[in-house]
Amino acid sequence: MDHLTGAERKKYPMFEGAIAYFPDAIAYVSHVSVVGNDQHNHGQPLHWAREKSIGVGNEIVRHLVDKGKLDTDGLRHTGKLAWRALELLQREIEDERGGQ
Repeated sequence: MDHLTGAERKKYPMFEGAIAYFPDAIAYVSHVSVVGNDQHNHGQPLHWAREKSIGVGNEIVRHLVDKGKLDTDGLRHTGKLAWRALELLQREIEDERGGQ
């Protein structure tokens, strides 16, 4: 799937197709983003520091192995797993279309 225009995105209802199904999980992944940003980009606006996100596959496995537990920062490993899975999918899609 290439980068979608606004009209094309209407074919894939992001609210009904994802957010409405998993509102608590998506809110938790957003929480993981905020805590991670505070840790890795202290004092900066919320953003994905792509250059600091390395070893995605290994991080996914580490968080999967520790599913159901809290990480040292008090966040659920499963929430971090979900964030990393979204990161991996985003990178794959971007790589297929030749970058961002």
